[in-house]
Amino acid sequence: MSIRLNKQHSSWKKSRIGLTVELAATKEEIEESQQLRHIFSEAMGIDGGEASNILDKEHYDSHCHHLVVRDYYKGTVVGCTRILIKNRQRHTRRFYSENQFNIGEILKLRGKTMEVGQTCIHPDYLNGGAMLILWAGLSRLIDMHQIDYMIGCSSISLLHGHRSAQAAIQYLRENHPAPKHLNITPHHPFQLDETVLADKSALSSILETYLQLGACVWGDGSLNAKLNAVNLFFLLETTNLNPSYRSTCMERRLGSAIKNGSTGPLYL
Repeated sequence: MSIRLNKQHSSWKKSRIGLTVELAATKEEIEESQQLRHIFSEAMGIDGGEASNILDKEHYDSHCHHLVVRDYYKGTVVGCTRILIKNRQRHTRRFYSENQFNIGEILKLRGKTMEVGQTCIHPDYLNGGAMLILWAGLSRLIDMHQIDYMIGCSSISLLHGHRSAQAAIQYLRENHPAPKHLNITPHHPFQLDETVLADKSALSSILETYLQLGACVWGDGSLNAKLNAVNLFFLLETTNLNPSYRSTCMERRLGSAIKNGSTGPLYL
């Protein structure tokens, strides 16, 4: 990888529960994140076969950075996200999001864009601070590379039927409307029943985290048959980022959590 976060940064230490965050630096580390993605996909109802070592691979992977959260004591990857910064996007010719949405108006925005995708947290760590630590790494990268916009797709599973997904999208439309001057349209529109009442219970913890950060989400979903899910496009303008989630604030916040025996990030 061309970028490696400094593991010797003196102000970042290993948490008591032993979670670390860093950029994958080897083929084997990337494959660990791909295996976690496979586990995550199975949890969303995709038939991944019986083998436990199946990898979820895409051609984008070789052109992206992979941020991983690892259980230091077990040695396993428990969280990951894939990062594509605009100056590397020339290798893929397009962002992954462009396969699902027409985002031409986003691409015209002046500034530096970073796409995050394939964000996964192991089911056993959803309430263990892994997403918080993953964000600590993302926040540091945003500051390091002076990112203006973070974009990506977040999914709502169809494992429990279309109505629950429709209710969640209705909730987003009513409570987190996207800017009207930016027109984002899906390539494979997901039909929304306007009579379904808003209910956020189908939202993933990952998508809820993006909302807490200050992201806006477009309420027109793109059906992803392969994933058995609806993809929603989100945009986070870093100047609007919730101040408590900036990397310097995260360091203080997580450092305090370590003292309290809770959670904290690790190697940045």
